[in-house]
Amino acid sequence: MSVIKRLSATLSATVDKWVGDIENHDAVIEAAIHDARQSTARAKVRMGRLQREGEQLEERLQQLGKDEARWLQRAQGMAEQDEEKALACLQRRKACQQQILDTEQVVKRHQAAQTKLEEQVRQAETRLQEMIRNRNTLRARESVAEASTTLAKFEDRGVIDSEAAFERWETRVMEHELGMESEVGPDSLEQGFVVAEERDQLLAELHQLTEQGKNDD
Repeated sequence: MSVIKRLSATLSATVDKWVGDIENHDAVIEAAIHDARQSTARAKVRMGRLQREGEQLEERLQQLGKDEARWLQRAQGMAEQDEEKALACLQRRKACQQQILDTEQVVKRHQAAQTKLEEQVRQAETRLQEMIRNRNTLRARESVAEASTTLAKFEDRGVIDSEAAFERWETRVMEHELGMESEVGPDSLEQGFVVAEERDQLLAELHQLTEQGKNDD
């Protein structure tokens, strides 16, 4: 089983167990996302190393091709001068050809492994992003549900209770306001004008009554 598959299986089993055993689902998912991020990051580092190894194999293959061509050229150049050296060059060429075949097989297997790992990393990243989206969605839904539940509990107490609460609050505010007014104390100038104005009104009323009595006589 690949590293990513083992990670996925272990992660799924762990999350299922935690979610079934405890109530703090947000913390469980957050921990799972953290672990998945770290594991995916390590897999990407290994994938990068695998890519560099693949590049080295390609360079090795190119070098073997150059060596094979060089030994052939040497064999052709020594054919008339020194037959034994020419044969030795051909043996070296043959050895290069075998190494080329072996290296090509290694390159194919390496490319297959690299392609598979890249796909597994892509799937792991997709799952990680899906977990993050689901977490964010459930967080939002949970917040709305909690708000609705709180409002429902308040409404269940009845409109009268809420109105009574507002009335008590307003009464308290008015008491504070009246207390502030009493602390200021009476305005003597204002009171003087009020008393004088009330006396003038009474005198005017008395004068009106006196004149009315005279007219009646």
